[in-house]
Amino acid sequence: MTILEHANITVRSIEQTLQFLAIVAPDFRLRHRGETPQHHWVHVGNNQHYLALQEPRDQSRVNSKRIPYHQLGVNHWGLQVENLDEIETELIAAGYRRSMATPNETYRRRLYFFDHSGLEWELIEYFSQRFEQRYHYE
Repeated sequence: MTILEHANITVRSIEQTLQFLAIVAPDFRLRHRGETPQHHWVHVGNNQHYLALQEPRDQSRVNSKRIPYHQLGVNHWGLQVENLDEIETELIAAGYRRSMATPNETYRRRLYFFDHSGLEWELIEYFSQRFEQRYHYE
């Protein structure tokens, strides 16, 4: 079986991304923090999976002109969460903005939010353990 172990993401601010993740992934912890001549970096996650976050030292070279869903690259990150209603309330109170609308579905609820770097995150809460219900497209 193949399991996605980690993803390496360049962000504008590690600290702001850690604030976002503290709301949506409270079980994530800082695994390690490091420095290179080009980046500050951290590994943040749980015992199974983590995100490697890179913050460029030279912010003038950060390109924010990519148009998600129209150009090559990652469009969003999907995180399975619990208590999506509470997470939504906290994100809105913290000033994060919603992205696209999602349909009402019987066995899952999904929300899309942008973090401070402009990266889109899909947050999914499932209401069934059955594969065919979780991934039923209504």
